[in-house]
Amino acid sequence: MKYIIILIAISFVVYSGIFQNEFVWDDIDQIVRNDAIKDWGYAPKYFTTDLWKLTARKGSSGYYRPFFLLTLLAEYKIFGLQTWGYHLVSVLLHAASAVLLYLLLLTCFKERWIAFCSSVFFIVCSVSSEAVVFISAQCHPLGLMFFLLTIILFAKYNRMHELDDSQNSQPCVARRARCDRVHLYYLASVLSCLFALFSKEMTITLPAILLLYDYFFIPSRAGAGAEPKENILRWAGRRLKYHLPYIAVTIVYLVLRFSAMGGVRITGAGASVARFISELYPRVLTAVTVYTHYITKLIFPTGLSTVYNFEAPKGLADLKVIASMVILLVIIFLLVRGRKEKALLFGALWFFIALLPASNIIPIPVMVADRYAYIPSAGFCIVAGFLISRFYKWGAVRPSRVLKTSVLFIYIALILFQGVGTFRKNSTWKTAESLWIRTLSIFPSSAVAWNNLGSAYSDKGMLDEATDAYKKAIHYNPNFIEPYTNLANAYSQKGIVDEAFEYYAAALKLKPDSANIHNNLGLIYEQKGDPARAIEEYKQAIDAEPSYWQAYNNLGKVYALMKKYNEAADWFKKAIGIATGGPHGNISEPYINLGGVYIETKQYDKAIIELQKAIEIDPNSREGLTNIGIAYLRKGDKSKATEIFNRLQNPQ
Repeated sequence: MKYIIILIAISFVVYSGIFQNEFVWDDIDQIVRNDAIKDWGYAPKYFTTDLWKLTARKGSSGYYRPFFLLTLLAEYKIFGLQTWGYHLVSVLLHAASAVLLYLLLLTCFKERWIAFCSSVFFIVCSVSSEAVVFISAQCHPLGLMFFLLTIILFAKYNRMHELDDSQNSQPCVARRARCDRVHLYYLASVLSCLFALFSKEMTITLPAILLLYDYFFIPSRAGAGAEPKENILRWAGRRLKYHLPYIAVTIVYLVLRFSAMGGVRITGAGASVARFISELYPRVLTAVTVYTHYITKLIFPTGLSTVYNFEAPKGLADLKVIASMVILLVIIFLLVRGRKEKALLFGALWFFIALLPASNIIPIPVMVADRYAYIPSAGFCIVAGFLISRFYKWGAVRPSRVLKTSVLFIYIALILFQGVGTFRKNSTWKTAESLWIRTLSIFPSSAVAWNNLGSAYSDKGMLDEATDAYKKAIHYNPNFIEPYTNLANAYSQKGIVDEAFEYYAAALKLKPDSANIHNNLGLIYEQKGDPARAIEEYKQAIDAEPSYWQAYNNLGKVYALMKKYNEAADWFKKAIGIATGGPHGNISEPYINLGGVYIETKQYDKAIIELQKAIEIDPNSREGLTNIGIAYLRKGDKSKATEIFNRLQNPQ
């Protein structure tokens, strides 16, 4: 128990500086502006919708994480928008993962030193710390917690099953009760596997890791607990039945995921299966360099960054590929030499298998990111813990004991180096500005970092600084669409309509089918006093994305300004129909606008009905309350109008 308490204490010491950190980067869209994590009514949509389609970003990410969204929903209900609560949950999940890793390794090796050393390494690891300090990456520790719990429960099931086999002399009733408990562990393990998959995509490797654990650490029942030298295929055929439920759960997850995504999608450059196959060779070369990127960062955690200027290799003759292949061949040679050491082989295979989803063999939008190392780093830490433990024990039997002391000193120095590095790295996440300024100090030509720094400035109302940052992002990557739209938005906020139009038009050249850009161009045409062109752009937005309710709503507003109230009402009704049935649930704005049309056409009863719907959705909507007050006043119900206006003066 004392070791578990120590692990939890180390977790809180290393991450003690993050509790005052602000929401940054994806946190803004995923939490602050995300209505879908603020109401339990949205929860069923988590299982049927792309992660980003539920956010203010409205895009498609290819991410499917319903359990992560449920976690954010629970956190919002408890903490609101107080960041310390979200950070507390992240640290608790990280500590829980470290404790579960410790308990798992105890069952594997029966050596407390390996388990403890590995778990401490895992806690302080600088590379994977991004998954803890970045709230939107909380899915990584959440997924790993269920990942480890699945293996532990599977191990418990097998131990009890083995014990059950040895106690056949017990009365039938006692055996039946024990058998029920045994299968309860098995069921819990399978459910935990599903929860892991619902938390983070990278846990898709869990069935493979579970099979690996079975092979290395579960005694064969073929010879009364002995471990005969058995052909691996025969072993797999005999043990596969115990793994079929995990494979079935994974298939169920994939079906649900692809259904939510609208079918099978391969993100990134290879959009079709045929193209994916044709590009497999260069992707394998990329994967080789990705593996060595993470290995070198785990061993030498310097120059860590939120984003990297990581480029795919140009071919087999690329120096980066050659160096990476040499490193991997050396590692393979060492593993072959040490193949009798289960801890060494298990940890290394864990790392290589767990990193497969982020290796870019299957293309992903972001080629490398520190947070992707979180689940694989557990395997790396097993190897590190094993090596330290072995050298320490080897030194303990030397006559001089100098080696033992040296190993202990090196271990403590490594822990302090990683721990202090993690503590310092966490401070860069304090604000969005500090995060991206630090990133740019490492990669000054990062277009992503300049764009995100611009967004940070924009959120603070520093529009001049924001426009400068967006322009630098465009300079470093002219094909990166986001800074164009952000720069156009900034100019629009500053009232510089012509500049805003120019950058929206440039963005449209990069992505002609963007509903958001067409919609924003429509707003610009409205500002320029050209309603006909605005209508044209809004209709193009609808053609590009028929579920884009904002374009319907904006069309209604244009027709209302033109006093074409029948057309305006029709478009507002369409906006309501789409917004109500979409992933965002009910939206108050089109109800308010439709109510306004009814006021203008003196249909006050209809106006009151629509505006009451808006107020049910957003009880504090000043526009909705003002309009319903006006409707009552024009209807002649002064007492009701006075009640509404008093409510405006004294909001609930």
